Amino acid sequence: MITVIPCAGIGSRLGVPVKELHEVGGRPMIDYVVEVALAYGSRDLLLIIRPGKEKLAKYVAERTGARVLTIYQNEPLGTGHALSLLRGLLSGENLLYLMPDVIIRSEDEDRPALPQLAGNLNERAWVYLWRTRHPEQKGCFRINAEGRVQNHVEKQVPKWMSEIDALQVPQSRPSYLAWNAAVLTPSFVELCADAWRHDTWRIWAERNRGSDAEFAIDDGFDLCLERGYRLTGIRANGFAQDCGTPEGIEKAEALLKGGA
Repeated sequence: MITVIPCAGIGSRLGVPVKELHEVGGRPMIDYVVEVALAYGSRDLLLIIRPGKEKLAKYVAERTGARVLTIYQNEPLGTGHALSLLRGLLSGENLLYLMPDVIIRSEDEDRPALPQLAGNLNERAWVYLWRTRHPEQKGCFRINAEGRVQNHVEKQVPKWMSEIDALQVPQSRPSYLAWNAAVLTPSFVELCADAWRHDTWRIWAERNRGSDAEFAIDDGFDLCLERGYRLTGIRANGFAQDCGTPEGIEKAEALLKGGA
């Protein structure tokens, strides 16, 4: 399985030109992301970069020995647009999607952070989910007892979050969880490509983030749900921490040290 890491962002929240090489816990944050990919079984890494980030791809290739491929996203048009660039480039297999500034770590050495999939040909995507107290910072899903995604909201406090504290929801009941990694099918990539070509992504982008919003992968999830396509949520192990801000890096370093 190939792992796709969208690295074309400008790092405005962190204020550095190549945030993926910014150190967290004494190591570039991209190291942690690549470790998750290799542990999942990926040997091919596809970095979506913008001009000026070539040294990132060189670093990853030299550091890991994995086959590193690059594709350029010349303008910051969003992660959904970045996925649309892959149309026709994949060999028909699913891909692991990891964010470049999210550190994922299992708290149990005997359990991988991202459980392997059983596989269901009817799915468009599987999203790995972690419980959160801060839905305003992430895209959150509501899933049922079988793991089927029922609702999705992006970076806002949904009305159903105020009814139930996500950290207290029993395993057997619907819960509200944030996604930080995903396995995407070629049909999901096709959906994003069609949404970009026909401009249908704007409906969800404007609803989620405003009239000047870019095309995010979360808009692709909303399109799937609108059309009745299957999305499945999978409970991940350990923690996932966004390191796109100084506060996020501080929290990640505490977690890596075993802090709260």
